[in-house]
Amino acid sequence: MVFSRGSVPPMPGQTDDEVTIVPLAPDPAAVLPPGLAFSGNVYRFSAVYRPGGRPVTRLVKSSEVILIYPAEAGRHVSRTVVQSSDGTHWTALKTIDVRGQQQVTAGIHALGYFAAATPSSTPATSAPGGTTPGPPTGAPSTSGVPEAASGSGRRRGDGPADRRRDLRRAGPLRGGAA
Repeated sequence: MVFSRGSVPPMPGQTDDEVTIVPLAPDPAAVLPPGLAFSGNVYRFSAVYRPGGRPVTRLVKSSEVILIYPAEAGRHVSRTVVQSSDGTHWTALKTIDVRGQQQVTAGIHALGYFAAATPSSTPATSAPGGTTPGPPTGAPSTSGVPEAASGSGRRRGDGPADRRRDLRRAGPLRGGAA
């Protein structure tokens, strides 16, 4: 997840926000746009203000979600990012698919559930155990939410935007509310 500076609206008396990214198996009852099927996990992105714990209900600036999808044998099929507020009813987003990195990116205006989807005529696969390769990661930012979260799990450099954490081991990120 790449949050634009100031995308989380300030809340009086709140000094931090905490972002949580949870990988989930797709809900079998999910209603995807016609012609699409899940390709890997669903990820639930949520945030709360600290110290109060009130949920962040909206983003005031456009941000980006970046997802890694599982490799498939054969010819590449473009993926689409889908978004849902409840994990059941999904909408396709305008997506950039970076085939060489097995990565999709889409602009977002709210937190919620996100997944990569493939045309349903192409069988979607996932890694053993039903998961997408690589854990979701994030890095601290000045807005208090991760500057970038993707499935890479690699440290690329020493700059703030390059510091990445494995959220499964490190837990929620904390920072100052924007």
